[in-house]
Amino acid sequence: MNKGNIINNTITRRKGSMLQDIMSKIKYLLVLAFLLVLPMLVLPTQSIAGGPGGNVLPLVDQTDTGVNRLIYYWDTRDRDTLFQLTNTSTSTIVVHVQIFNVGSTTVDQPFGSCEEVNWDDVYTKGDTHVYDIENLVSNCTADQLPDAECESAPNPDLSNSYGFVSISLISGDDFAMIGLFRILDGPGGYEYRTNAAGEDFFGDDTTDFILNFNNVDGNNLSDVVGIVYEETDFDTVFAAPFISIAFGGNSGDPFDGFNPQVHIFDEFEDGTSCSPTFFDCSIGNFNRGIDNSIPNSKQAALNNRICNDSTLSESNDAGWLFLPVNRFDFEDPEEDVFFVGFLGLNNGNGTGSMDSWLSSEDDDDIPPTFEPSEI
Repeated sequence: MNKGNIINNTITRRKGSMLQDIMSKIKYLLVLAFLLVLPMLVLPTQSIAGGPGGNVLPLVDQTDTGVNRLIYYWDTRDRDTLFQLTNTSTSTIVVHVQIFNVGSTTVDQPFGSCEEVNWDDVYTKGDTHVYDIENLVSNCTADQLPDAECESAPNPDLSNSYGFVSISLISGDDFAMIGLFRILDGPGGYEYRTNAAGEDFFGDDTTDFILNFNNVDGNNLSDVVGIVYEETDFDTVFAAPFISIAFGGNSGDPFDGFNPQVHIFDEFEDGTSCSPTFFDCSIGNFNRGIDNSIPNSKQAALNNRICNDSTLSESNDAGWLFLPVNRFDFEDPEEDVFFVGFLGLNNGNGTGSMDSWLSSEDDDDIPPTFEPSEI
């Protein structure tokens, strides 16, 4: 696999995407101008497919609009991961790059210590850089930026592992960062590619999550990624196995009542309740499978499925998960806590797709606790 060609192709894809976004915005303005002349127009709200009563949940915004923090997923378990950042402003920005390794273990934490490496990087106006997670190279170089204090990227061993990346703005123009990531599976021959999640557009009032899935192109494997972290400073985040989000209670109707359960539904709206589940920065709890019919791509043996039935079958091609937030568990109650997720589906043999899951910030409506969640 020629990573140089892949990196160049990644940059080309982003440039094409930005051009498409410009054209989309022009089309949007034309349509908006037309709509404004129509009297008494009522625009319908966006509803989640399968949700009762048209439940409306805020989605993670496309990061082409520019944010101050980006969150990426990475995976090197027989996979290659590239993640990209672009400075859309006309001035120089300085960013803080943090990489959290879920697969890192210690004697005291055999299920993952969420080890972190970090450094500061510099981007001039309109600059784009692609990082290879297993061969990190700073964008800032003395030749390019003779007046900048360039910091070399660390050289950790991130092979055969997985985790997440946070890139936060330190200085420069606000809302100037856009990004994406690509994960290429060697044995399976498929690719996960999507925009990074932008924190500035998180839905801070989201308490119910809907996660759709199907067996299009023979999808039978999944990567349900859940990332939880504390914001310890405007340019720094912190993650650990004891910082988590719990979904579902032990009883309750899925859409009405106190402490509702996790439910999984087929395409005919027939539902089954599931046990509570949680995500944190530890092995088995960071990347889960959906159920027995579409287990986790890389950790099927861990039995870390969200539900234990088999929704997809010869007579059922699609389904969706209802995941009501139960609580956040965190270290410092004075810090803001965030959740972001990505959903990947693949057939293990050439076809795969990934997209942003819904994202949320802890608020007063979600009761926090200060002990790790347990199922």
